Formats: sequence, structure tokens, C-alpha cells
Amino acid sequence: YRQICCEIVKDFSLEKKQNLSQKELDRKTFLLFGMMNWIFGWYSTKKHGSEDELVEDIFSTFTVGINSRESQNGAKKWN
Repeated sequence: YRQICCEIVKDFSLEKKQNLSQKELDRKTFLLFGMMNWIFGWYSTKKHGSEDELVEDIFSTFTVGINSRESQNGAKKWN
């Protein structure tokens, strides 16, 4: 499933006009796996909200970032 996820990350990056190297694609794919794989160890709907909220947080953190904002030229900048 790593290759499937890597293709999804690649397709998403191309939609955003980013041409990532294979090393970057591999890193971003494993970063996504890392966010998802440890959920079982800490996640509780009572403490952390619904599954839908969790999915939205993972998606937005991976696709937009935690504190990123658009600069005037469209590049991401950290707050």
C-alpha cells in the first residue's frame, strides 16, 4: 500500500503544481503514514472528538500545514 499512497501524494502535489523528487515523495508518504499509524495509541472520541474531526485534521494538516499561510506569491510561509 506504500506505492498506492505514494501515487496519491504525487497526484496531489502535481495538482498543486509541485514537482517533487522521489526522495520528497517518499518522505511525505512516510510522514502521512506516521500521522495515521499511531492514532490507535492515543485517540479517544471522548477526549479528542469525532472520527470525522480527526480525518479532517489529518487531511488539513497534511495538505495545508498547521500554521501555514499563503504569501503574496503563493508560496507557503510558517507563522
